[in-house]
Amino acid sequence: MTGTSYEPRAPEAMTSPNSYIHPHVERVNDIYGNLPSQFGGFRTIRDHLLALAAKMQHRISTREIVVFYEVSNYHPEYLG
Repeated sequence: MTGTSYEPRAPEAMTSPNSYIHPHVERVNDIYGNLPSQFGGFRTIRDHLLALAAKMQHRISTREIVVFYEVSNYHPEYLG
């Protein structure tokens, strides 16, 4: 990072075809799709965070276990 600005990289730029992605991480990524990298699609950071939270809330309301991987930060003692 140089200067005072931060340029986030798209998720595809952070992995290579040979990168291992744990199945839990893969499923968590499916919660949000490409929404995390759609920085320009929202008027404010708050709007972007609300969109991400709505995706998570939907998965919580349907009791999908994958959302608990995200909420527990993958800590093995909280995944049971």
